[in-house]
Amino acid sequence: MKFENKLGKTMYISPTERMKVIHLWMGNTALDEKTYYEYFEQEEKISHFGRNIGLDEEYDEDMIGILPIFEKPVTVQEVLQKKVPIDISSISAAIKAAGQAGINTVNAVFYITDSSITVKEPHQADYNGLSYIGAFKSAL
Repeated sequence: MKFENKLGKTMYISPTERMKVIHLWMGNTALDEKTYYEYFEQEEKISHFGRNIGLDEEYDEDMIGILPIFEKPVTVQEVLQKKVPIDISSISAAIKAAGQAGINTVNAVFYITDSSITVKEPHQADYNGLSYIGAFKSAL
């Protein structure tokens, strides 16, 4: 992926460097799976998700993780330790951020591992019924 630095020069970020940051969304959704996944579809246009985070182009689908909706809510700690590629040193900060957002159990989680993305207005958009928890160190 390319981006412009502060001087307006185009720079390249290798996939390895991009994957060092994980942006994380968590919460509880009442949507069915089909409707939930439609939020991420970008076949003919930028997805609703892409527009919500302020992208002008499609996101790299290799960088996103969309966990299937859980039948029963699980704790934030359990999901972070077992299902999300977050660095172990960032788990407590993510749990704290989720708690501050009033989230202790979840039935849905998605993330994107891309340091080149800046989530614009992270607390203003409805991210498929989930909340943006923050950007953390990735385990990838």
